[in-house]
Amino acid sequence: MKHRIVFQDQTARKYVAFTSIGIILIVAGVLLLFTSLEEYVAYLGIGIGIALFFYINMNSFRSTHFISYNRKGITLQLLGRKTNGFSFNQLQKVSLEEKGLLIKLKGGEVITLSRKRYLEQSLQQLFTILKTKTSSHE
Repeated sequence: MKHRIVFQDQTARKYVAFTSIGIILIVAGVLLLFTSLEEYVAYLGIGIGIALFFYINMNSFRSTHFISYNRKGITLQLLGRKTNGFSFNQLQKVSLEEKGLLIKLKGGEVITLSRKRYLEQSLQQLFTILKTKTSSHE
């Protein structure tokens, strides 16, 4: 059975907004703890802020094949629970070959994603992301 890879662009408006609101709520909650207001208001703000962080990262817990990326780097949570992360300027070569997607990093590390294991659309989408992000960092 071929697996579908779930992609998460962390620069999308939804994730930036939830992260910003979460940080604001946590900071405001901590500041409210030191004022004379009711403590439950502070705990509620902190709790909602933490819940927002869990919400935006829920796919990484639910999916066994998950990729998140931003402007500078990418995190691949594939092949069971093994996680690889690297910045786009560390990428030396990426090619979509007959056997699969080959990702070669500076320093000699090679990551190979097999066509037997992953859907063609998922490999193609990852290849496109890596190519466009790498070309913008050169």
